Amino acid sequence: MESCKPPGSSRACTATRGSFGDSSIFRSMNGTDTAIDSLLFRLSIYGVPFIIGVISLVAFFAWDSQYAGTGGTNLEFRYLEETGGALSPAQALAQLGAAPTVQYHDTRLSESPIWVSFAVPAIYRSDVTEVELPSRHAVAITCWDDSNLSAFGSADRHGAIPPMKAAKAGFALELGRLHSAVTVLCRGMFAGPARISVVQWSAPEFDTSIKKFHRESGLLDGGFIVLCVFVLLTAIINREWLYVLFAAWLVTNLRLAALSSGWDTQWLARAIPSDWIFLARKLNIAVYYTLTYTLFKRLFNEDLKRVGYPLLLSMTGWSCLPLLLLAVILPYSRYLPFMWATAAFGTLVLAFFLARILLVTRSRVAMWYTASLGIALFATLNEIISAALGVSTLIGTINSVTAALSSSLLAALAIAEQIREERLAKVEAQAELRSTYEAIPIGLFTLDQDGAFIAGNPALREMLGVELFLNNRKHWSDFFEPGAWSRLQDLVSERAGQEIEIRSAGKSGHDPEWFLVKAIVSKDRIEGSLQDITDRYEATERLRFLAENDPLTGVLNRRGIETVLSKTIDALADGDPLAIAYLDLDRFKLINDLYGHLAGDEVLKQLCHRIKGTLPRGCDIGRVGGDEFVIVFRNTPIRAGEDICRRVIERIGLYPYQIGDKAFQVKGSIGLIEVGSGLKVKDAISAADRACRAAKSGHHGALVVYALALIRIDPPPARRIDPVTA
Repeated sequence: MESCKPPGSSRACTATRGSFGDSSIFRSMNGTDTAIDSLLFRLSIYGVPFIIGVISLVAFFAWDSQYAGTGGTNLEFRYLEETGGALSPAQALAQLGAAPTVQYHDTRLSESPIWVSFAVPAIYRSDVTEVELPSRHAVAITCWDDSNLSAFGSADRHGAIPPMKAAKAGFALELGRLHSAVTVLCRGMFAGPARISVVQWSAPEFDTSIKKFHRESGLLDGGFIVLCVFVLLTAIINREWLYVLFAAWLVTNLRLAALSSGWDTQWLARAIPSDWIFLARKLNIAVYYTLTYTLFKRLFNEDLKRVGYPLLLSMTGWSCLPLLLLAVILPYSRYLPFMWATAAFGTLVLAFFLARILLVTRSRVAMWYTASLGIALFATLNEIISAALGVSTLIGTINSVTAALSSSLLAALAIAEQIREERLAKVEAQAELRSTYEAIPIGLFTLDQDGAFIAGNPALREMLGVELFLNNRKHWSDFFEPGAWSRLQDLVSERAGQEIEIRSAGKSGHDPEWFLVKAIVSKDRIEGSLQDITDRYEATERLRFLAENDPLTGVLNRRGIETVLSKTIDALADGDPLAIAYLDLDRFKLINDLYGHLAGDEVLKQLCHRIKGTLPRGCDIGRVGGDEFVIVFRNTPIRAGEDICRRVIERIGLYPYQIGDKAFQVKGSIGLIEVGSGLKVKDAISAADRACRAAKSGHHGALVVYALALIRIDPPPARRIDPVTA
């Protein structure tokens, strides 16, 4: 550490030591913070939930209830149904004397007035006595004192005259402090499957029961609403209509629970107008039935296809429409029997399909949803049997309240399981996509709007010869031919499905490569693929080359030279020179006959090489026969063409062609013609051919020129060489 100390200074070295010390302290503090964070995290996810659970169990089983009480006392009563004309209180009291006493009475949808008479004992001498008539189907109640038939009061869903009052789901009569028994006569109007009962309370106990009733209804209402809002927000965030359907089903489930417990006369702590109550009940039942079927169909759509019985399922769906229609047009008492029959049919059908689905699928999500819908359907059937037949509930306390809570809890577990499975599926899909992304032989790339590479898979990096794009931020233009970036921008601006072919910029010592590019714009980025098509491009170019070129010599074939000549004539302007020459080798057939076609082919290759080396730029040569060639002189006056043709003849026959241990001497004759605009290609070649035959008819190596205004035949050179030398 002393090496860090400059001459004449001790503070610098001290500072250096301090910096190392601070670094060590920082690492120590960082490690301590990490340990604390880990401890707090474990405490939060394990300790706190465990403590909450333990405290909740202790509270439930050991602590006193805030609403503890002895409860009310059920009173026996006599009842009389007013089936004939209206009865006076005295008449009703006289007829009730012969009626037996009962604990409860079911109206079985009867809407006839019901008279009841009951004795209220003086068991709460120090407290005010309350008598509750708890039926949620009660519409109006009027009560009298049995001893003198003086009216105690009356109440209906619009209001009450004390001491009668609305309480909880029904009505109550406040009798004050009783020192002796009192007999009460009441006349009630009921709508729906009412169960009439009479319960005696002390005022404090009754007030406690009222508080408990409203607290439980508030908890149930609030809990369901929060759950519905959560599911709805989940649906909006995930854009999943199934969750919207489930949220609506939860709301109707809540209203059924409210109907069962007697607080469906309110919504969000607001009293529902009395004229709307029965219509709301009918519509809620019909909508609940419809949503249950729709939710069931959506949840198990794929499984139902495997289960079969499509006609039975279709009948259940069609039953929703008349149920909704009749809920609007029928009165409550006449609507309920039809609803019971329809709901019983639908419940049994869905229960049948649930059983079938459980046998076919083993999905945990399907099992949770099955349990949820199963409880709801069973509770619905239970309520129907209880209301329609007057039979007590099938299983103790099972009703719409407990069923709503249980089914909603199971449905929430199903949603959680579905989210978990979707998350796992997403993770697996991402892993599979990443593996595919890494292993696919096609290059995949991501560019920013300026053309810089953001990402690329291994295949792309191998194609372009770079390791990482993020470190050096290479641009698209760094790898491809000039103008490639503009072409890519034009591609992504067009509709999807387009593609372009581009050439690489070419690596040092390597031929350029060709690529097929597909790309689209996604979130301000360019996503695309790059496929190496060099082999395909070269094969295509080879086919294109063979279509217009001679495969042996590489020069143009007849089609190719005719195409070139046609384009040249079409583009010929007045005064532009154009000439073509027809070359025919003299006695070349002897080489093929005496030494074989392989030797002749080699001679032709060398001969074409000599000719191309003689021709200036802008001239084209094509092989139109076995030993016949056509040369096109663009922008070449006839005189210049003559000079070139003489050099060609001289170059052809000046030196022998060495093929193995043999040497061949070849000569040729040329017919040269001047071409004017408007001349047909075949006529031009035919004229050049005639000029060539004229040259061959004289001496070997002759040149015949057909000008537009002059025809001349040049003699052969003085030196003669045999056409074939072995």
